[in-house]
Amino acid sequence: MSSLDVMLSSTNRDLKAHRKLAEDACNRADFAANTMDYLAAENDTDAINVSMRLVEESEVYVGIFGLRYGFIPKDPRNPNDISITEMEYRRAKELEMPVLIFIMDEAHPAPDTAGMTALEARAVSEAFYESDPRGIEKLELLKNDCLNNEIVGFFESAEDLRLKVLQSLMQPSLKADAQAYYDKQQERIETAPDTAPQAPQADIPYPPTLYAYPPYSGQNATFIGRKKELHMLNAWGMKEADKAVMVLVAIGGMGKSALTWRWVQDRATEFEGVFWYSFYEGGADMRDFVRHATAYVTRQSPDDLRQNKMPELLSKLIPALQSGRYLLVLDGLERVLVAYHRWDAAQMQDAEVQEGNDYRDCTNPRDADVLRQLATCEGSRILITSRLMPNALTESADPLPSVQQEELEGLSREDAHRLWRESGITWQKTGVLDKFIGQFGRHSLLLKILIKVIKENKRYNNDFDAWYDVYGDDFSELDDIVAKRNHI
Repeated sequence: MSSLDVMLSSTNRDLKAHRKLAEDACNRADFAANTMDYLAAENDTDAINVSMRLVEESEVYVGIFGLRYGFIPKDPRNPNDISITEMEYRRAKELEMPVLIFIMDEAHPAPDTAGMTALEARAVSEAFYESDPRGIEKLELLKNDCLNNEIVGFFESAEDLRLKVLQSLMQPSLKADAQAYYDKQQERIETAPDTAPQAPQADIPYPPTLYAYPPYSGQNATFIGRKKELHMLNAWGMKEADKAVMVLVAIGGMGKSALTWRWVQDRATEFEGVFWYSFYEGGADMRDFVRHATAYVTRQSPDDLRQNKMPELLSKLIPALQSGRYLLVLDGLERVLVAYHRWDAAQMQDAEVQEGNDYRDCTNPRDADVLRQLATCEGSRILITSRLMPNALTESADPLPSVQQEELEGLSREDAHRLWRESGITWQKTGVLDKFIGQFGRHSLLLKILIKVIKENKRYNNDFDAWYDVYGDDFSELDDIVAKRNHI
């Protein structure tokens, strides 16, 4: 049987336990789950493009309908103002793929808000129940449509949902329908009429030329120092070194991306090819990374690989990395981890995300498998920047044998001085300056914020000593800045 995918679609964004168990059911039934939870679409256009792509890459649609209607994108392609979830369902129907619908039963308990503050309880309630009258009406219409036209099951808990999804996907008739749909789609692709050759829609450079997707946004920024860290990367990148993967871990704004970009510029010629991928962009995900990486090392257009599923892409990418000497950079990998897909991510502190807990798991189990396969590519080098060390690259809380983990700290004292000096700040009291910036851990972004604060106060003419005499002992923005530094 071919590799088959399930489009797992949900109206309630907060039903994470339900989707996780439904995903487990998919895996046990030998299906892979596609879901928008794993994507960082940052605007309506991204959300529509990505969700429609996931539906089109699947062979079965599974809809999980709770008590919310879901996000409604404002877009010309959505003239009827329906939710992303309903758009996914309608697209599945249009493609005539097998559809399974699961609706929350009235007996399903409400979320437990005991021990929460009033504000937290309200947020949980708003995430569970639909409060917009228009959304309530649209949700009822959608459910009634499904009750009249689809196979519908009702679930009373997350575990009940898991059991019913598993039972449905294990049905021989469902598997046969999914395989038939897959074969039909493949036949349609293979028998499509030939057209005149056209240039790829998105030409990419071929090795050994650096391919950055998308281009690094900070490439024109001033880079200061980091001599020790560059030497460390040099040692790891040597052909004789025994660690295929480097994970550079630090809180946001410490300069991970800038450091790795500078090192890539300096060392790119030592590899057969260098591919840089940013997970900070809307719509970025592991499959998109694998598709572009595979296109690069196999010298194809990414557009030609859109129909390839993850196993097919990895069957081309991993052998090429194992036999060749490539450098792949995954910048901002924390975006595929559980911690960044929680409803309360904006309130979480780094200290809450301890090694070993599930916050460091990949939200998509297939992403974890990709990371572990990359760790087997001894001939190549995989450089990862992340605010959190992924559990997928650890064993009993220690890095895998082929993985090197390094914690990036703040700038050195000399580099911090140079940053301020090159920014036009002057001072005489070096001891006072060191004590002041030391309380921020010489964090790169915070130092730049402080520089801006001083420079914007024209009264002191960029003189730190004069500014500090007035504001330094009781800097009103200190607590707020330090707190923000630690937020997920």
